[in-house]
Amino acid sequence: MIYDLPTEFYDRISIEYDGMTGREKRIDAARRALAHFVEEYDIHSAVDMGCGSGVHAAALADLGVNVVGVDISPRMIAVATESAGSRTRTRFQTGDFFSSFSLHMFDAVFCLGNSLPHIESEAALRAVLTHWHGLLKPKGRLIVQLLNFDRFMRTGERIVAVTRSGSVLTVRFYDFTDPRWTFNILFVRGNGSHPSHELLSTQHTPFLHSTIHDAALDAGFTDIFFSSTLFGDAWDENARDTIILATAGPAP
Repeated sequence: MIYDLPTEFYDRISIEYDGMTGREKRIDAARRALAHFVEEYDIHSAVDMGCGSGVHAAALADLGVNVVGVDISPRMIAVATESAGSRTRTRFQTGDFFSSFSLHMFDAVFCLGNSLPHIESEAALRAVLTHWHGLLKPKGRLIVQLLNFDRFMRTGERIVAVTRSGSVLTVRFYDFTDPRWTFNILFVRGNGSHPSHELLSTQHTPFLHSTIHDAALDAGFTDIFFSSTLFGDAWDENARDTIILATAGPAP
């Protein structure tokens, strides 16, 4: 099934998402990875754009941050809200990358886990980053994580991840369609001789790190730093991920 709208795609996979990605291990890993951002940049309030099932929002809340998680999928927001449990520092709302809030200024905007490629074009990317700049306090921080599409384009690599949860094998991979790539999730269910399968697909824009750098500059960000991990390792063209850390400068 090909979904034209990310809303429908993520509504469909919301129930299986945490099993596919390993929720509890991801929260532990996210706490370790995000702790240095929280401490070094004195982050007390944040927005988690494209929060999915709320893994990063939960990790930030555990680190003492008041965080608003935003996702386009109402079902993902329902999963995130339920999974947050007793964490009082989290709240979640359905919305897109242009969402606004009663608290207009935050210490940080996070967009993690390859959410950014859902933006449909370079022009839309500049508009989104400009909006996020407007959500931040002066010198507030933008932290973005996405796949290293420079590597995928150079090598022609298609497989993003292969995971298993119980009897369900999940394969995430790309088809190099034009102008946007097709992102696929293949579910193979059952361990017997006749497993069933289901293929779900949506569209991603493979933003190169140079494109994001230029768009961030246009949006008013300064001190733009690229890394290969959330722990701050220097950017490597062969790494799996691209991490962008930028500072909100004067409004463009």
